[in-house]
Amino acid sequence: MWRYVLAGILVLVWYVPAYATDVRFIKTSIFPKVFEQWFGFCRRFPKECEIEFSAPRVHLRPGDWETIQNINTYVNTFIIPTSDPEHWGVRDRWDIPTDRRGDCEEYVLLKRKLLIEMGYPRSALRIAHVLDRGGEGHGLLIVRSTEGDFVLDNIRHEVVLWAHSGYKFLNLQSGLFPELWFGVIPVARERLAVR
Repeated sequence: MWRYVLAGILVLVWYVPAYATDVRFIKTSIFPKVFEQWFGFCRRFPKECEIEFSAPRVHLRPGDWETIQNINTYVNTFIIPTSDPEHWGVRDRWDIPTDRRGDCEEYVLLKRKLLIEMGYPRSALRIAHVLDRGGEGHGLLIVRSTEGDFVLDNIRHEVVLWAHSGYKFLNLQSGLFPELWFGVIPVARERLAVR
């Protein structure tokens, strides 16, 4: 219990004041939740779920933007879209797509794995749960950078700022405690138009 309280306090103290008024950055609540699918994934791939106390945001260096774009496009073309019921015979399962098949979470997890292997900090690569324009649940990878929070999506090859993705953001994974997910605070449309 204290771990969850500490996580909430750290979130508030560490990065909220610096990014509180800028719509380029996702704002989250202090009330965490958990996803059982993440725990199942971590049981199968414990190395992918190690906690890393590193920078919560990555400072993009020359060449990073191209690398991130290339990883997004590569994974989007590498994986064959396959629903979990068709692939695994279950409603929802998160996995590394070693057989090149998967749904949105497999795209996310492979992009995350490749970026970590290239040296990007685990704590700056977060999974987001969103609703698409049709109201269906969808998973995205968020690269949290000092320039903004960017979406890597299996629906499009272009990497875009989270607020311009067209999705309704529901939850964002914690960088310090990846088993925790925090609700996303919506941004008013009029504030988006200013940027």
